[in-house]
Amino acid sequence: NFTLGEKSDGIDIPIEIIALQLTGTAPLKIEIPAGSFKWFEHPKKPEKSEWRFEGIINNLPIEMKIKPLGNNSYEFKFEAGNLNLCWLKSPLEMELKIGDDFGKVEVVPEIKGLENWENICAGAPSPESTPGVSPD
Repeated sequence: NFTLGEKSDGIDIPIEIIALQLTGTAPLKIEIPAGSFKWFEHPKKPEKSEWRFEGIINNLPIEMKIKPLGNNSYEFKFEAGNLNLCWLKSPLEMELKIGDDFGKVEVVPEIKGLENWENICAGAPSPESTPGVSPD
């Protein structure tokens, strides 16, 4: 979750570029073009309505969700498929930028179906062979 600071001029998700960067051994940078997020209005539970993006960025299937919580607070979720996380150190630093507003936080990656993702990294490909990843 994130809350906009006092000096923020607000965010306008449908018309602002949204960028995400994960920093570990090599950074993963994802930039969603302005106009790419669509509003999903939940038909029965308005509190579950949210902005969504689903698409391919840097050859990776990406899903991002931003849900307004009120009082300039938002819930943020990010999923990427086919992403080799072995080059990342846990926890990693995530930077989210929406227009001219940005913030950083430490996160621990979750991989569906795996208890300890570090065990799958033996013999993994280098960061350079992972789509969307550029070496430092």
